[in-house]
Amino acid sequence: MTAPRFFVDDPPVDGDVVLSERDAHHARTVLRMHEGDAVVLVDPRGREYAGRLERVDGERLEVAVLERLPTRTPASHAVLFQCLGKGRKMDQVVRQATELGAAAIVPVVSDRTVVRAGEGGWSGKLARWQRIAVEAAKQSRRHDVPEVREPVALGQAAQELASLEGAVVLWEGPGGEPVGAAVEALGLGVGDRVGVLVGPEGGLSDEEAALLRASGARLVSLGPLILRTETAGVVGLALTLGALGGLAPDGVAGGGTGSRDD
Repeated sequence: MTAPRFFVDDPPVDGDVVLSERDAHHARTVLRMHEGDAVVLVDPRGREYAGRLERVDGERLEVAVLERLPTRTPASHAVLFQCLGKGRKMDQVVRQATELGAAAIVPVVSDRTVVRAGEGGWSGKLARWQRIAVEAAKQSRRHDVPEVREPVALGQAAQELASLEGAVVLWEGPGGEPVGAAVEALGLGVGDRVGVLVGPEGGLSDEEAALLRASGARLVSLGPLILRTETAGVVGLALTLGALGGLAPDGVAGGGTGSRDD
């Protein structure tokens, strides 16, 4: 059994680390952990530390830091720009994009996006999305947690795509090329910063597609079938990562299908 991992707010120093209340509850009630069990701690810079559950005192769990583990390369440098879908579709996108190794997830508001910020803004949804990203990072044994950014307008997304080494936009209209061909034409490889943008339920307008193409992005097709927006974003990200050199570059575990939640 692989040691469960917990993300901590500060780099561990000599001595014990106290798990957050949320992590302590998960360790006790879900994982059924006991004193002496092995854990892995991950600091904000993605550095990993081997640890041992040293003390269980009610709701307080302390972990003894044993050693720093070898540094692993980032899962990817791909950023998913996902136009917001109705309901809780973004929850699914965040979870699966995190499992695939997205470096960041940027919700986008386009002309046909139905979802808008409520009176309290995006803070509630952002907090939930970031929690989902943390849990998905633990489950997939990532050594980092992707940032889920505050939603941006499509025009701003186009500007951000232009600042990357390359970008692809999922497009159901005519003229879309295969993802692999687009990545090859852009001259991209592992380590390059690349953006993947997918539209909302109603798709992107012709004007939006033209704006994104003018920013340097290439329009790509996922084939003759029309996918739901929450499916298309994850599939497009996976195909892009594969075209960049694989879903499991140096030192990143991949291919597991276990359903254990830790």
